[in-house]
Amino acid sequence: DYAYLDAKYDTYVVDAVAGIDFSGNQLVHAPKHRFNFEGVYTTDIGNAEFQVRAAYNHIGSFFFQPDNDAASKEDSYGLTSASARITLPNRTTSIQIWGRNLFNVEYRTLSFKLDREVTEGWSDKRTYGITLTQVF
Repeated sequence: DYAYLDAKYDTYVVDAVAGIDFSGNQLVHAPKHRFNFEGVYTTDIGNAEFQVRAAYNHIGSFFFQPDNDAASKEDSYGLTSASARITLPNRTTSIQIWGRNLFNVEYRTLSFKLDREVTEGWSDKRTYGITLTQVF
């Protein structure tokens, strides 16, 4: 999947007297480019089902603030995840191992500026685990 978005403020005048005008700036949280790839392979092993999945999600650069100040710009980044799952022959029990953000990419999830104070939130690091599912 690929998405292209050229989202800009038509008119965004904060204070005409002070010359604070964000008209024409890129909308916040609106990257121009975003795409993802995902591959899934499923096969039977005896009476069980085995599935492997891998995904890559690319998010283009974007701004956290409508002034499009360089400090509020988040550079583009890509996230990779993968999993392997086996569903037992009873088809109601599965065990999955998974990992997210496999390359440990750091990126901001929020950036809020008030006067000279900036509050930022950061992404989760590499995460992995095991999930056991039982359907009743």
